[in-house]
Amino acid sequence: MILGFLNLLVLNFVGLILQKNKAGVKFLLLLQEKQDLLKQNLDKITLLSIPSRIIRVFSRNRVYGFFSFSLSCVIVLGDKINVYEKPYFKAVVFSDFIDILLYFFGIFIVGNILIEVIEHYLLTLQSISIRKRWWFVAFVLLVLLWLPYVLVFYPGILTPDSFTSLLQAKDLSLLYNHIPVAYTLMITFFTRIGWFLGDSNFGVFLFSIAQVLIVAGVLSYLAYWVRIKTGKAVVACVVLLFYGLNPVVAMYSITMWKDVIFSAGIVLLCLFLFDVALENGKVLGENPKMIQLCILFAIVCFGRNNGIYIVVFCWLLLLLSYKCVRKKILLWGGSTIVVIVLIQGPGYKICGINQANFAESVGIPLQQISYAVINDETFTETEKIFLENIIPIKTIEEDYSPVSVDNIKFNVKFDNSFLEQNKAGFVKMYFKLLPKHLSSFVKAYLLSTSGFWKVNETGLVVAQGIYENDMGIYSVDCLKKLTNIDMKEEISVKIAQFQHSPIIDVGIMVWLVFLYVIVCFKQRQSWKTYLVVPLICSWITIMIATPVFAQFRYVYYYHLMLPVVCIMFFVKRGDKK
Repeated sequence: MILGFLNLLVLNFVGLILQKNKAGVKFLLLLQEKQDLLKQNLDKITLLSIPSRIIRVFSRNRVYGFFSFSLSCVIVLGDKINVYEKPYFKAVVFSDFIDILLYFFGIFIVGNILIEVIEHYLLTLQSISIRKRWWFVAFVLLVLLWLPYVLVFYPGILTPDSFTSLLQAKDLSLLYNHIPVAYTLMITFFTRIGWFLGDSNFGVFLFSIAQVLIVAGVLSYLAYWVRIKTGKAVVACVVLLFYGLNPVVAMYSITMWKDVIFSAGIVLLCLFLFDVALENGKVLGENPKMIQLCILFAIVCFGRNNGIYIVVFCWLLLLLSYKCVRKKILLWGGSTIVVIVLIQGPGYKICGINQANFAESVGIPLQQISYAVINDETFTETEKIFLENIIPIKTIEEDYSPVSVDNIKFNVKFDNSFLEQNKAGFVKMYFKLLPKHLSSFVKAYLLSTSGFWKVNETGLVVAQGIYENDMGIYSVDCLKKLTNIDMKEEISVKIAQFQHSPIIDVGIMVWLVFLYVIVCFKQRQSWKTYLVVPLICSWITIMIATPVFAQFRYVYYYHLMLPVVCIMFFVKRGDKK
C-alpha cells in the first residue's frame, strides 16, 4: 500500500508540471495508463511485496541506485559539517540512517521518472549551416548587456589575488608560477600602458575590456554551437540570455582572477571533445582540428597549474578511444604536452621564475594532520619533533581552521624552508600517520573539501569593488557620473539573490554532471560523456589539493557549462553516425 501511494503521489506531481507543456501530453497519457493499472491492482499490493519490488527495480538500475544512495549520504552528511565553529563534525546518530533511506527512495523514484521523461523526448543532433553573423550578433549582445557592469565598477573588480598579479606585473623579477605566468604577463601588457600614461585605473580598465571581449567571444560561440547542434534558435537564445542577464557571469568578466580565462578555456575544450566524440574521432585526422586541439591544450595548461593534469588525461582518453587517428594524437598531442612541460619546468627555471611552494600541493595533508592535533590525538616524540620544525603544535591548536589551510601555511611561524628541504620526510610521516589517525584524517578531508561536494554550500561567489591598496587604483561609478543612475545597489541585490540559487550551488552542479554521465550510459550514448570530461578532471584535481573548503571561482566552469549539460541530456546522435 505504501509503495503504491508513493508512486501515485509522484505520478500526479509530475503530471501537474507536464500539463503546463503541450509536449508533455503524450507522456502524461503513458503515465495515466500506468496509474490506472496501479489503481486496479493497489489492493493486491502488500507490505510483504515491497522489498521484492524494490530489489527488482534496483537490480535494473544499479548504477543510478548507487548514485541515489551516494547523493543521499552526501545530503545527510553535509548537514553534520560546520566549518565555522566547533564541533566541526557532529556525531552520526541512528535517525541519520533513516534520513538516508528516505532521501534514497525519494531521489531514486523521482530520478527514474525524470530519466524516463528524457528518454521520450530525445532530439537528434543536427549539423545545420548557420552564418557566423549569428555568432557576431550574439557577441555584441553580450558585450552590451555587460556594459553597465563595466561602467558601474570601473576599472574592474580587484581582490588580494589581483594585487599579487599587479605587483608581479610592475616588477617581473617577482614572477612565480603560483598565479600562472601567462595570465600575469597578459595583465602586464595592459596595466603597463596605464602606468606609462600615468593612470593606473586606465591600465586595469584596458585589461577588464580585453577579458570581457574574450569571455563574450567564448560564450557567444557556445550559444552559436548550441544553435548548430540543436537546430533550434529559441534554445540558443535562452542559453545566450542565461549568460547575458546573469550578474555572476557579468561580474566575473570584469574580475581580475585567473579562473575566468581558465574557465573559458575549459568550456572550449569541452565543446571540442564533444564534437570529436560525435564524429567518432575522425575529425582529428584533419590538421586544422589537431592544431585547434593543441591550442586548447596550451590554453588550459597555461591557464592554471592543474591544467596539465586535465590535458594529460584528455590526451590519454583520446589516444585510447580512437584507433583510426591514434598516431596523429600521439604525435601532435604528445609533442604539445612535452613542449608545455619543458616551458613550465626548465624554461621557467632558466628565466628565474619560481615554481609554487611544496606547501601549496600538500594543503589537505597539512589540514588533516592539524585536525588530529587539535583533537589531542597521540603522536610519537619523533613525529612531534618533525612537526614542530614545520610549525609549533601550540600554533596549530590556536590557528587551525577547516575553512582554509592559509592559517597554517601562511602563518609567520610556519617554516617553509624546512618543509621544502624535507619533502620526502613529510610524505613518509603522512603515510605513517594515516592508519593511526584514519578517522580524523577522513573527517578533516571532508571538512576541507565540503564546499565542492556538499549541497547548499558555495563560499564566496562574487567580489565587488576594489580592495584597499597602495597602488593608486580605486573604484569609480562611471554610470552614475555620466547619467546620475545608481545601479550599484540593484546589482548587489541581484547578486545576493543569485547567491542562494540552485544554479550557483556547486554541490548541485557537480552532482548534476555525475547524473549526466549515468544518463548518457543508460541512453547508450556514452560518447556524450566527453562533454564533461574536462569538468570532472578539474574537479578531481581540486578535491586533491584545494587550499580552501569552498570557492565558487575554482569551479566556475561548471556554472558556464550548466546550460549545455542540461540541453545535452535530451540529445542523441543520428543513426547515420
